[in-house]
Amino acid sequence: MQLADDTTYVSEKAEEISKDSDMKKEIFEVDKEDDSIINFCIDVSGSMGQTVMTRKEKNKTVLSGEQDSMQLADDTTYVSEKAEQISKDSDMKKEIFEVDKEDDSIINFCIDVSGSMGQTVMTRKEENKTVYISRLDATKAAILNQLEELSNNKPNVKVGITTFGSTLEYKGDGISALDEICDNSVLNDKEQLLKIGTSISPPEAIKSTLPNLTSIVKKCEPLNMTALGPALLLCTSATVKCRGSKVILCTDGMANVGLGRLENYTSEVDIRKAEEFYGFVSTYANEIGTSISILAISGGECRLAELGSVAANTNGQVNIVDPNDLGEEFKGILQDSIVGTNVRATVVLPKGFYIRDYMALDNKSIFHKTFEIGTATASTEFTLEYGLNTTNIEKDSVRFQLIIEYKNKKGSSIIRVIEKQMKITRDRKKAEEKIDMNVWTVNAMQQGGRLHERGNVHLAASKMRAAKSYLDHRPMSSSSSKNFAAQAVGDYIDALDDECNDHSSAPLKAKRSDQKSKNLFSNLKFKSKNLKK
Repeated sequence: MQLADDTTYVSEKAEEISKDSDMKKEIFEVDKEDDSIINFCIDVSGSMGQTVMTRKEKNKTVLSGEQDSMQLADDTTYVSEKAEQISKDSDMKKEIFEVDKEDDSIINFCIDVSGSMGQTVMTRKEENKTVYISRLDATKAAILNQLEELSNNKPNVKVGITTFGSTLEYKGDGISALDEICDNSVLNDKEQLLKIGTSISPPEAIKSTLPNLTSIVKKCEPLNMTALGPALLLCTSATVKCRGSKVILCTDGMANVGLGRLENYTSEVDIRKAEEFYGFVSTYANEIGTSISILAISGGECRLAELGSVAANTNGQVNIVDPNDLGEEFKGILQDSIVGTNVRATVVLPKGFYIRDYMALDNKSIFHKTFEIGTATASTEFTLEYGLNTTNIEKDSVRFQLIIEYKNKKGSSIIRVIEKQMKITRDRKKAEEKIDMNVWTVNAMQQGGRLHERGNVHLAASKMRAAKSYLDHRPMSSSSSKNFAAQAVGDYIDALDDECNDHSSAPLKAKRSDQKSKNLFSNLKFKSKNLKK
């Protein structure tokens, strides 16, 4: 056979195609009207959500995982759904970061109406006579006052009421109420309580429900027993449809009915069971963006060692409150606006630096780490320490990076990248002159609290003594700040010493009184404002 150098056949037509024929052009030219299928197959597993950041090249972001290779603007924000960079003065940035003046989140008051709440307590002097009211009456008066304030200042907020004693009642706003839950099998069934709670419609805005809510609160009467655990789970799950909501639980005793029972629990097995339940509530609340605060009325014992962890882990507040002070405590919780949920903070240090962990001081290899913050309010503070693993830093400055990932109340996923170039000095005196001692004190208290929470009480006490020694020789911005700092550190040392000297065989948490537990959680979440009272 002798063929041309380039011969083409269309087999169906058994026809030779010449080099310049129209059919050859049809076969070989790129089809500009291409209608073929291209399928992108995308991995959306959890690890694909990991943030890797970045450097700037000709005004575009290039992904990088190399330490010390990242150079971004000092403060850059992205809305991940829109893959859009937000400038500092854009309307979208204002929408993302400004406190929502039209707050329409849910506030669920979870009220203990057990028998002990009917106990009479002395409260105040009026016209030369002492006025006695019950713990429940004091709670009702404080809530009624806050309902009035919310109606005037945040008319779109949605308020619900839940009461718990021997049974559990979600009263809502008086419109979306549920039947009383008294079936013991339901009070012990986590999945059933979640199903009930998530099916509840959000309350209406308080501007239209204030009379109903007022009537509900006034009618609360003390019963017996304390179904606290089921009430907390139901209250929390009822906020699932409104990110950035709050649950405020007020009690004077231990949970003793249904899930989360704490009364007469002293063994490791009992405590672990309670920890698992309250740990689940914390995790669930963080997932749906709800903050939980626990207020224990003074005079009772609530086992804050377990119960208070829910507030600490969701960035709510935990406190032991005199009945006279309930109003101010409620007010403080409600004024501390939620600014972000599902918050994760990733710290990336420059080459030669490492993140310090007092439980693993020999590990100097971690230069970047992600911390789960959960729900963050306007007053949330989180600190960490870093160290040097080399003395051969030749640069005059190094760059630190903080990546904050969170969701705002509208559910938009936000990534904010903050970078700062820091000058290096080898003069210790000059470095110490630049220390912000308020921040330093906050960090000392939080680090001590983390060691304490992990059960390393002796190491926490040792660290706090070192902090006190340094604090005693350092000036602060004001004498009052120094006094508050010295008092806080000193009190914490006394509390830690007390635990160190307790040689009883009971589990550590079982030995902690409510006051000791409250101190622990307060120090875990210690804030700069504690130095400015």
